[in-house]
Order: sequence, then structure tokens, then C-alpha cells
Amino acid sequence: MSADPYVRPGEDFKFSTPKGLRMVDYLAGGSNNFSADKWLAEELEAIVGGVGDAARNAAAFKQAVVRGAVGMGIRQFVDLGTSIPRRPYLYETAQYLDPDALVVSVENDLTGWVWVKTLLDANDLTPVFRAPFLTPDVLHHRVLTRHLNPIRPVCVLLVSAAHTAPLVDLADLLKRMVSQLPAGSMLAFSQWAIDDDHLRWSVNGLMAERTQSMWGLARSSTEITEALMTHPMLGPPGPIAPATDPLALAGSARRPTVTEFGGIIHLGRPQVSTRPGGSP
Repeated sequence: MSADPYVRPGEDFKFSTPKGLRMVDYLAGGSNNFSADKWLAEELEAIVGGVGDAARNAAAFKQAVVRGAVGMGIRQFVDLGTSIPRRPYLYETAQYLDPDALVVSVENDLTGWVWVKTLLDANDLTPVFRAPFLTPDVLHHRVLTRHLNPIRPVCVLLVSAAHTAPLVDLADLLKRMVSQLPAGSMLAFSQWAIDDDHLRWSVNGLMAERTQSMWGLARSSTEITEALMTHPMLGPPGPIAPATDPLALAGSARRPTVTEFGGIIHLGRPQVSTRPGGSP
């Protein structure tokens, strides 16, 4: 492992410790997860509703943002917190619409990174690299500066990632990232939101304990809205594609739920549809 420049000294795989990104994979119906991830995900589902819908809606949101951004003329994409990729991969969607679209994938977690390297076909239009992504410094990474045209718009995706990695100051992170983007760029953000204070604290405490503090946190929708609304938005922040299954809605109405909550910061130009399955 030491021969791989993306593996850090002293690192090793910890299959017995749950990982947020592997839990999300399990909740979204994926198979790239382990027993520890499945057990904690099912424990979480027992105390809060909507976690499976939130995971699936985040994946659909990413796809919708890419389709809409291509329709608006953006051809550069940076996927921060790629997590465990699932088909269709983002570059498949973007390059179906424009074969010359550039899609850069960034992941920091070791086991997640292994899946990124294994599943994605890396080339000059689909570079992948490992780096901390909850920092504006990632936008100055040598891989990005080598591939991105600094004067052309870029779509940065920070979707379903902030709650699976250690804590950051969300408002400051978004402010500093946006300040580095050229005119016409977009930054799509979403993450888990729980508005019941007691439940949110309980979930965050459970996740921090069981993942050995390798978990960020669910936030309230108010906190996410306040962090986003200091920037020009494509519509107000809100839940990402709420569940449409009447049985799911009926069940979740009886107890507090988690939602995938966020929106799109846009530095100019017309609106774009972000409804999964919608048209740009």
C-alpha cells in the first residue's frame, strides 16, 4: 500500500467500523458496503424515517444538476465527495450530452477511494484523485488546476457529502468556495436535515460514536438555508425530491424524518430544472 501515493502512512481498511458513505450506498440500494454499515443503517432507520429516500434523492439530484448545467452551457464539473459511484456515473450523463465534458471526481475516505478508482474509468476528461474535499483549498489542487479552464464556468457538486465526513463550518466553506468560482458557475449543495432538535442531536451522537468520529452531522433545514441564502440561488433551498410513495409518506408522517435538503448557488444566467427526471 505504501507504493500508492494516495494511501497515507499508517492507513488501513476498517471494515468493522461503519462509514457514512458506505451506509449511504446501502440505503440507496447499493452492494458496496459491509455488515457494520448495514447494521448501523438499519438501526438509524428504526429511529428516524426517510433515510432511504434521502439517499436515493441525493443521487437523482446529482444527475439532474449535471443535465441542467450542460443545458446551460457548462462543460466542467467537479464532484466533491464522489462517495461510492453508481450507474449512471456522472461523467456518463455529462458526456452523453457532450462528449467533451470534463468531470473530475474527488474522494477522501480510503475505502471509498478504492471504489472510485475501481469503478470509474479515469482519463483526461474523467480524472479522479484523493483529497480532503470539505475545504476550499481543494479547488486549488494540482489535479484541478491542471485540467480546469480557470475562466470558464464550472459546476461544483457537494451533494450528500457534508454529513458523511467530519464537521466543517458550512457557511464559511460555501462562502470561500463560491469566491473562487468564475462567472456563470454553479455550486450544488445538499445534505441530511433533521428539524427535530432532540432527534438530530441523538442521531449525530450515535453516528459520531459508532463511526469513531468520522461523521459530520445532520443539520437543521434552517441552518442549511442560512448558509445558502447569502448567495444568489436558483430558487429557495428546500427538500430534494420528497418521497412520492404514499405509503412512505404515510409512515413518515407519524415520526420525525430526515430529508435531503439543499439548493443551487448560481453566479448568473437563467434557471435550470433540478427535479430528478425533469428537463433542463
